[in-house]
Amino acid sequence: QVECFDNDASTSSDSNCPLGPGCGNRRLQNQQWACVDLLEPKNTGGKGWGLVATAGLRRGDLVIEYVGEVITTSNNNRRLVDHRRKRPDDASMYSVAMGGGLFVDARHKGNLARFVNHSCDPNCVLHKWDVMGLTRIAVVALKDIQSGTELCVDYQLSTNEAGYFECYCCARQCRGTLAGGDHAPGYKKEPDQPSRDSDDSSDFE
Repeated sequence: QVECFDNDASTSSDSNCPLGPGCGNRRLQNQQWACVDLLEPKNTGGKGWGLVATAGLRRGDLVIEYVGEVITTSNNNRRLVDHRRKRPDDASMYSVAMGGGLFVDARHKGNLARFVNHSCDPNCVLHKWDVMGLTRIAVVALKDIQSGTELCVDYQLSTNEAGYFECYCCARQCRGTLAGGDHAPGYKKEPDQPSRDSDDSSDFE
């Protein structure tokens, strides 16, 4: 999950690829995204706006980059508290942990990726990619996806208020909440299971 690049004015690092601009491992840099469009709230089962594939996808395909403002953990927490105070009925989440105490917040500045809804049985996943030394978040297809299918990821929300973040995915294994891991209802940590560091996950916060 490291993209290739050439040595130019944008970076002081040496090239990590001899193929030049024709290299196929530069999808995020070249914005080689899949064909997607907005899905109206009436078609998402109570989840609000969504994102739909308008052409077929294969497992491993880059769907779109998740972009927004890069902020610190303290700023992210402050924004969440402020949003909860001002709009207590809006449980929408748009910030994704990048690791290293940084988050991508797409609530006010982002692209179509901010409309990717949650599902407990997702067809996409968030991957961290190293692009010229910077971490970028890619939405990637987990399986083959037909055109016209809503695109969803498992938020694995890190929160102690699982009941507040109700899930509407209706999957057979639906947890009933956007919370994941040890935050989900009924979760029992196995003795040999390592604890999850939310700062280094790609979960929504």
